[in-house]
Amino acid sequence: MTDSKDAWAEVDRRFSEFGRIVAERHRKAGEEQSAPPPAQAKKSLEEAFSVVTRQLDVAFSAAGDTIRDPEAKETLKQAGKAVMNALGSTVSDVGNEIRKHRG
Repeated sequence: MTDSKDAWAEVDRRFSEFGRIVAERHRKAGEEQSAPPPAQAKKSLEEAFSVVTRQLDVAFSAAGDTIRDPEAKETLKQAGKAVMNALGSTVSDVGNEIRKHRG
């Protein structure tokens, strides 16, 4: 089952790469928005809600920007292909194991 393990390691690598892209975009978007961290926000419910709203806006904007980015699209596409390859390899390995035991 080495092929399956290698295939799933590739899935991990591809999604980790995509995750790094999303995290970097979120970090940059947060810097651009310059929203105050929640710890510094005043305790009033209205201000806390405003901080949460801004943070959600930053997160969704970063996600949207990432999805529109050609590099991120390609990375996600490669991650999807890696999943399909890993699934195919796993199914093949399982079939081989079943054939061995039926023998």
